[in-house]
Amino acid sequence: MKFLRKGREFVLILLGACAGESGNKAPAGPAVRDSAGIQIVENSAPRWAEGKGWTVVDSPLVDIGGVAGDPAYDLAQVSGVVLLPGGRVVVAVGGAYQVRFYGPDGAHLASTGGKGNGPGEFQGIGGIWPTTGDSILVPDFFLRRLSMLSDSGQLGRTFSLGGQAGMTLPTGGRFSFAIPAGVLSDGRVMAFEQAFRIDNATPGAYRDSADYVMYSSAGVVLDTVGRFPGVEMTQVAMRFSGRTFNAPSPVPLGKTTPATPAGSGFYLAKNDAWEIEQHSASGELQRLIRLAVTPRPVTPEDIAKHRRVTLEAIDDQPMLRSMPPQIKQQMVDHVEKATYPATFPFIASITRGSDGTLWVYEQATPGDERRVYTAFDSTGVLLGRVPFPDRFQPTFFTSDRVAGIWKDADDVEHARVYAIRKP
Repeated sequence: MKFLRKGREFVLILLGACAGESGNKAPAGPAVRDSAGIQIVENSAPRWAEGKGWTVVDSPLVDIGGVAGDPAYDLAQVSGVVLLPGGRVVVAVGGAYQVRFYGPDGAHLASTGGKGNGPGEFQGIGGIWPTTGDSILVPDFFLRRLSMLSDSGQLGRTFSLGGQAGMTLPTGGRFSFAIPAGVLSDGRVMAFEQAFRIDNATPGAYRDSADYVMYSSAGVVLDTVGRFPGVEMTQVAMRFSGRTFNAPSPVPLGKTTPATPAGSGFYLAKNDAWEIEQHSASGELQRLIRLAVTPRPVTPEDIAKHRRVTLEAIDDQPMLRSMPPQIKQQMVDHVEKATYPATFPFIASITRGSDGTLWVYEQATPGDERRVYTAFDSTGVLLGRVPFPDRFQPTFFTSDRVAGIWKDADDVEHARVYAIRKP
């Protein structure tokens, strides 16, 4: 994967369209140009005319969860919701270490998994991805392995990326491991290998690079397809067992590199500007999708909200409840004293729908409970922005539906499916 911007620019194409029966004209389309074989799509205005955009129907088609006393409908720490053909719903329930299958009406069909290290068991479900043959691929970040399930929940096989399973101990103050990012349409798995350094002497914020690696559907290394900036980090002094050392910690509201494998390639945003790179599976840069956006400043109010949300998350994490009090207190101290960047990153996540639509979640203001996604067509043309129901996090898109995680007023999790209305 070569992420190079090359050459000379030529050809300017202006795209325009008329909107509906009202006679109102849609805004002019983007400027599309070519630079040494790389298409650049410069968006400045949405294609949808006012009142002609897509909307999400308020009432859910399917609502799973919140049934007291029934384990099949008790959802906690949900890490993913996807749809299978025929409307079946699959939910990754991290709190129960299970993957659950439901019918189109939300009726429970089957559950698989449980806490453990054996085949079909989990320690840390990191999401779920549909793959070839209606199968489901389940990454376990703690065990560093992936499990392939049938569309009814039967275990097919388990494998590790590059044959490296289990936790890795630092070597020479450095440790690295492959973190799966998703699956391509042919079953290949893409992961990024991020190295972390203990007692790093680098002052201030920094971004180490990460290798993006393609694996076969059995976890065999195929190729390193690119090297891109990783998470913006800083070194934090920690004290443990009478020893002080520096440990890497993400910069709050710092830059990340959201990436998603999709179809026969992948999308990635470095967050140095509002720009998404589209690559082939071999790493060739094919398209740059840009949006004219001014960086948003991080205000003192934003910092206060983000600190509050982060501290609440520390208290809510089951893993941290058993952590030695002195370590947990140091984490709290770091949150309260952390230095924030001057501006927000542009893009928080990228998701490609089953119809090729690209759904981009721009970095929101801390504490916002209503998500707004920016939709692009398969060629990178900005369609417009779509607000979603309050307290709903989309995780999977089809041409006319969206599935995801919704929380009620008591923070009880539900898996929901909504219809997308397209005028």
